[in-house]
Amino acid sequence: MDTFRNFIDSSLPDRKGGDILYRFKVKTLNEMNERYKEVSSRGINNEKVLKDLVISEHENIKSDYFNYLREESAKRTAKRRIILNISGSIIYIIALVILFLGISFSTKEWSQTWVIMVDGILLWVSYMLTLGVAVITKKLKRVFHFIARILLGLDVMVLTVACFIFALAVLDLPHSWTIVVGGVAMIFIADLIYALISKQRLVILNSLAYIPSICTMAYIILAAIGILSWGRGWLLIILGLAIDFILIASTLTKSRIEDEEAYEEWNED
Repeated sequence: MDTFRNFIDSSLPDRKGGDILYRFKVKTLNEMNERYKEVSSRGINNEKVLKDLVISEHENIKSDYFNYLREESAKRTAKRRIILNISGSIIYIIALVILFLGISFSTKEWSQTWVIMVDGILLWVSYMLTLGVAVITKKLKRVFHFIARILLGLDVMVLTVACFIFALAVLDLPHSWTIVVGGVAMIFIADLIYALISKQRLVILNSLAYIPSICTMAYIILAAIGILSWGRGWLLIILGLAIDFILIASTLTKSRIEDEEAYEEWNED
């Protein structure tokens, strides 16, 4: 109806060529027409009353439009990101294969050039896992953040394997296996950082479990590469346990102080 169309045009911003605005106008007009038919079928015959009633139900049409615009823009941005990631992944893998074959045929060092392909794919997998962590953290509720933490752990492990392969096959570093041990420690560190930043519950329990484990991993690595002796380096484990005791004491003290303050406030009231 022209009345509804005029109401929509006068209420919304005039942006020529804006397809989102156009689609919202069509959507709103169809809803108003359907609502008019529905109300008129109930025995109300006064056309002006019917139109005013339908229009009154869309008094917030401008805010409805901006909400619609926000949602549609977010959907379009998400679609663009998906397309960019898919096309970028295809281009990356093709370029990786070309690079691998080019270097391999030119150097004949197939015993080492395979690392280009394997590590390249591992880096791509790490990127995908990082995207998964970001999307889950941003889009899903906190109860589902454990999935992001699992993906984060896999991400760190994939990067660790990539570094280990490069160090072993290309650099031929002694004690390359310590990179894997360090990767396990990094999983704990990354998860603890994520838990702190995203304010996960029971983060104190994570800290109590991770700190001695990280110190143990550090002891193994530092002793293996000769920075610490095996006979004295175990003190790092004791240090980790001492930090745990400090955390427990500080947490209990803080809890006791908060309880006392709450008790005093209650008595004052």
